[in-house]
Amino acid sequence: MKKMWKKVISFAAAATLLLGMTKTAQAAALTTSGTAPDPAKPAYETVTSAAGVTISNVKNIPEKSEGVEEDISFTTYQVVYAVYDKDANALEYHLTDWARSALVDGQAAPESGKYATEEAALEALSGITTTGKTDAQSAEAALESSGIVNLLAAYADKVVYNAAWTRQDDTATASLPVGSYLVMPVCNGMSFLNMLVSVDVSGTEKTGTGDWELTAHNASLKGRPLDIDKKIVQTAADGSEILADTESAGIGDTVNYKITADVPRFPANAVKTTFKVVDTPVNLSIDTASVAVKGVKADGTKENLVKDSAYVLNPAGSESDHNSGKLVVDFSDFYLSGFYDAAADSYPYDSVEITYSAKVLLSAEMGTDENKNTAVLVYDKDPYTESDYEIESPVPKVYTYGLVLTKRAEATDNGDGTVTPGKTLANAEFRIKKVNDDGTEKEALWCEWDAVNSMYVVYDGTAEQEPDDLTQNLATGQDGTVTIKGLDAERKYVLEEVKAPSGYSLNKDRISIVIHAQKNGEAVKEIQSVDSFDKDGNKLTADSEYSWSAAGISADHSAMVSLSLTDTRLFSLPATGGLGIVLFTIGGAGLLLLAAVLLLYGKKRFFPETK
Repeated sequence: MKKMWKKVISFAAAATLLLGMTKTAQAAALTTSGTAPDPAKPAYETVTSAAGVTISNVKNIPEKSEGVEEDISFTTYQVVYAVYDKDANALEYHLTDWARSALVDGQAAPESGKYATEEAALEALSGITTTGKTDAQSAEAALESSGIVNLLAAYADKVVYNAAWTRQDDTATASLPVGSYLVMPVCNGMSFLNMLVSVDVSGTEKTGTGDWELTAHNASLKGRPLDIDKKIVQTAADGSEILADTESAGIGDTVNYKITADVPRFPANAVKTTFKVVDTPVNLSIDTASVAVKGVKADGTKENLVKDSAYVLNPAGSESDHNSGKLVVDFSDFYLSGFYDAAADSYPYDSVEITYSAKVLLSAEMGTDENKNTAVLVYDKDPYTESDYEIESPVPKVYTYGLVLTKRAEATDNGDGTVTPGKTLANAEFRIKKVNDDGTEKEALWCEWDAVNSMYVVYDGTAEQEPDDLTQNLATGQDGTVTIKGLDAERKYVLEEVKAPSGYSLNKDRISIVIHAQKNGEAVKEIQSVDSFDKDGNKLTADSEYSWSAAGISADHSAMVSLSLTDTRLFSLPATGGLGIVLFTIGGAGLLLLAAVLLLYGKKRFFPETK
């Protein structure tokens, strides 16, 4: 083994800290290990002198619960250790066994070998610097430095060094003997590259075991917290984009979404590059043809990413039935070619943006938070092992509403100041239409009868509803009511009767309603109020005299509108005694019979039959 005493000073070069897109200058280390000194040289002694090494800037740690940060650890691996040759009064430096196998050709893992000899590997380690350490550092040298550290990090049989790191505020500290260490931070919701820290004896002329002045070369952590955000995209009156957490929609309506996910930072030699966004809808059907993906640079500029060149959409096995299907945008196989620039050792995109449209399905719930759509960012915490971790986005919610209409006969005035409500009427038929923003009316809504829940459900436009099962005429049941699910808020609807029950006249009055379901500009699951208007556009109130009642909120369901319509009979009998039109009817029939007799008699008298 080669003596390195003359190279102690030069060994105090900077180590590499590669976290995110920022590289921070650090110093290489000399450490001791469990490797026994050469028994042929009994004068060797293991160097145990230690100094406190710090990693600063330990902040921006994600929270695992309200006010409680995720745990961050600094897994440490011994790379170089030192022994003292008492006879020669000199320090000698060596690679640990695993580091020798990783770096030196012809060792246990020759395919990993980068250097022909241990001396060459030590020389390279002592020369590690990073951008910012010295102006003399070239881009090529920086790339070479990160390559050495990454090679060590990728080695499968690394031996963990028992370093006790303690954290105080934004700084982590460990007491490490003279030597060099690979440190790999790990934390849920963050991505890191790798760093090398050190303790050396540069700057001292003292000799002897434990008699050196130690210098610790510290690190500044530049971790990359990862996050994913998901919003509903709305359009303002001026055409600008509004991002919201909630939306009201009718069944069959389209809702637009935007997902923004941070790009994890993996090293150039990463073995595991899992990076994908998985979106799981509930009561929503994603239109995969609408999916668009962009890469977002640090300055905010965006570039379109091409399917099958930068990502795979819905790889095999990722989709299931329409009500629990998944949208998977998988960048994993393209990470090292599209999200890492090997020539510059940099990362072109800070995040990715995914937009798409989804249709509200007939299974949508009224008055609950169940129409939600959760996206997760999946990435490898350790780029060299199977270590998938998921980060969930906020959960946007879509709300839909309904109405229950009651059909009644005319009320009876009891003559004593009281009124008996008319009985409910079955088999009346209604149609409901949406009104466009310009006041024109759309075609009546197509609906399907849901026998299980005894209601009509607005058609969602998917193949799940057979056209033969659809109708525009919505009939009242035996209880005189008809219930409709799947209406939107802040949208005008018009209701009209198209068929009266047997024995009753068709009511040609119409009513229009507008459901209001917002608080502080956000849609909510409960209806807040309902406006209703007669056929002339006059707002209805509880005191309005109109065949339709003023619309209100159902007492049984806070997401449903309640209203009623009165019909009149085709004819009516007097309330007391008189024969009314009966005598006129009998008299008219008698006159018709008399006219027939006279006509027959006159024909025989004045036009006798001839033979």
